[in-house]
Amino acid sequence: MAILLLLIEFFLTPAVFPEGVPAPEMPARPDLDVTYMERLPRYRPGPWVYPSTGPQYLGIGNRVFTSKDLDEGEHKQWPARGEEVTFIAHVCNKSRTVAPPASFSWHIGDREIASGKLPPIPPWKEVTQSCTWKWQPERVAVRFEADGDGRLEEICEVNNRLEEASDALSLQMRVTPELYEAFHTRPNGLGSYSFEDWAQRHVRILNGVMAGCVYPQSAPNGILERIRIDQFQLMTKEEMATPPQGAGFDGGWNYYDDAFGKPGSWFDFHIRDDFTKQIDTGLLHELTHQIGIIDMYCIVVDPSWNHVRDEEGDLVLIGHHVRQPDMMGGGAAAVDFDGQVVTPHQFDADADGRVTVGPGGRFAAFSEETAGALNSMKGLRRGHFGLYLFDLPARSFLQILDNRGEPVAGASVAVHQQSPYPGPQSIPETPAYGGAAGPDGVFVLGSSPFGNVNCIGLNGTLLFVLRARGHTEYRILDVCHFNIAKWRGNRESWTAVFRTAIPPEGAPEPPRNLRWGVLRPQSSVLRWEASPSAGVRAYHVYRERTSGDQDAPLNFSVSFDSPYVRVATLPAGQTSCEVKPIPGYAGSNENAWFTVTAVDDHGRESAHARNKELVRWGPWGNATVEREDPETVKVTLPPGPAWIQVRNRFVVRRKSRLEFQVSTESQRNTFLRLNVAGVGPIDIPITGEEPENSPQKDLELVPDDGLWHPVKLNLREMIDRHAAEKQVTPAHGRTTWNEDWLVVECQFGDWTHTAKEEAEFQFQGLRLTE
Repeated sequence: MAILLLLIEFFLTPAVFPEGVPAPEMPARPDLDVTYMERLPRYRPGPWVYPSTGPQYLGIGNRVFTSKDLDEGEHKQWPARGEEVTFIAHVCNKSRTVAPPASFSWHIGDREIASGKLPPIPPWKEVTQSCTWKWQPERVAVRFEADGDGRLEEICEVNNRLEEASDALSLQMRVTPELYEAFHTRPNGLGSYSFEDWAQRHVRILNGVMAGCVYPQSAPNGILERIRIDQFQLMTKEEMATPPQGAGFDGGWNYYDDAFGKPGSWFDFHIRDDFTKQIDTGLLHELTHQIGIIDMYCIVVDPSWNHVRDEEGDLVLIGHHVRQPDMMGGGAAAVDFDGQVVTPHQFDADADGRVTVGPGGRFAAFSEETAGALNSMKGLRRGHFGLYLFDLPARSFLQILDNRGEPVAGASVAVHQQSPYPGPQSIPETPAYGGAAGPDGVFVLGSSPFGNVNCIGLNGTLLFVLRARGHTEYRILDVCHFNIAKWRGNRESWTAVFRTAIPPEGAPEPPRNLRWGVLRPQSSVLRWEASPSAGVRAYHVYRERTSGDQDAPLNFSVSFDSPYVRVATLPAGQTSCEVKPIPGYAGSNENAWFTVTAVDDHGRESAHARNKELVRWGPWGNATVEREDPETVKVTLPPGPAWIQVRNRFVVRRKSRLEFQVSTESQRNTFLRLNVAGVGPIDIPITGEEPENSPQKDLELVPDDGLWHPVKLNLREMIDRHAAEKQVTPAHGRTTWNEDWLVVECQFGDWTHTAKEEAEFQFQGLRLTE
């Protein structure tokens, strides 16, 4: 049993308060408010650095802290067992009425260790009361309570006690005097006139959320960390520039309101918080940063930031957003290692501050990544960021299985790593490393798959290009997969298993020339040519998984399974299939959505058919497309505004040209519309009348004679001219293509409302050259 020593000290200090306040509607009753407790002594967390060898706890300058420094010096993490620690409770009368003497009590664990009387406290004045305790590293609850017998009739009855974990991380809350005083003028969601109550309420909610985020394999007892407010300090905004860690705190937050006194100010918004329907989740997010957790949205790659190209030189346009949904911004529901969706945690808080965590809450809680991260750092003082990202299995591996679940010996693996340069986070065209899988289909990732991990996750994504037996597949893993694998017990070794669509040995060749036979907004027909292999008995038609697939939830590229689900099986003699549009995805111009395979008499399934033509002349738009043969495309524009995607996004380099042939008997005004990142839309006239200020002066309009006419566009020259007029460069598009232009949309159509009849156009030979 720890020895407890009690020292009682009263200090009467003035509380800052403006003239003319409180507001007249304040009840004429006192309000004893236990605003915060200090824990002394405060030890300053030391600086952490992140060299290539991994995070290190360093001394001042280049001197590494010794064990003695960390255990006995000013940079030690925690008090030594048996060391005297002082807790100081701050009690303020948050009212315009004198508070008469009232009882108080101290509790350590389940023991009341002291009790007594507080002196009378004048309006807006504060007293402090302290006790000492022999430190023990095991957590105990420390509680101070004023008016525990409830004899005073007060404005607010729920702010008379404060309970904290003895080993909670300490925060300093800094607030400008004007904002602090504003809270004295209007009641907050608790009914008190106290900024401290507002802040403490959010700390209690955050602690409740941490306690409730249970993950059976990695955090069976929830998040073990707790936070506490060790000090409130009035400061000007300029004084807040000094970080709180230097004063011995683990973190803190600055509260100021640049719009104070104006409609929609921070104060006007948050004084209305009722702590149930409205909680400052932004504050919870920022306080979580203060204890070392990164923004999940740093582990993200937009498709246009991916510089990797396929065998034909086209961008693969695969993006990624980390799937660890929580208040730190982690995207859609996580897909577990077995391909199943993990239901995310949400939370609600009631009027008394009790938090319920589980599915169906109104606010995002913490993901398994954040829960494991905080538990992995338990016992470390703060002053570091993203330290847990380095917590990986000792060795990691990748195993590649074919479409029968058998290892793919010798599969080629190229690993492209997300990079913070050029920003935003891009995936370079050149792989970081690669090689071939062994006889068991295993590729060694080693002890450092990410090299020196960026401490905010900007290089925390790996794109794997897998090639074998005529099939290419792309998969993504991020650092969270490796972290969670270790926290689930895979400390020494973890193998990520990719179940791919790579065909087995001896499988037939895939179908050829997969395209839209008919593309309509309501329903469409896929068409292909038969596999040249003998013995083909059937074709499987696949669609990319969507959120509507109960047996195959949406995986995007972060998946340990194939991203496709089978939607039809057809006999070998049938080379077309009617398909329905993808619900909710009509606005996506990157995904081909469908593919086809051939199956032989032995049940061996081919690689996927090349499906890039499914993002040429479709699928985005309201025109009808028909392609009886692979070479000729017929586009029918309905009356009114009408258009069709010509191709998905692409990069325009110094010599890029777009060429195709057009035939029509229509006089309808049509355009090729390029939407260029950083520049905006550029409309290039194709048929009809020459508009004024045409962007392509040397392009002759296609006549309505029904003959074939070539169209050749010098894309770079055209875009550069428009960019010069707007005084922009490729870097303004923030696409990571800082020397080249990114065309995010390429469409053909008529965006006016003048056309009364449909019109037909035929195209051949669409080609982009660089």
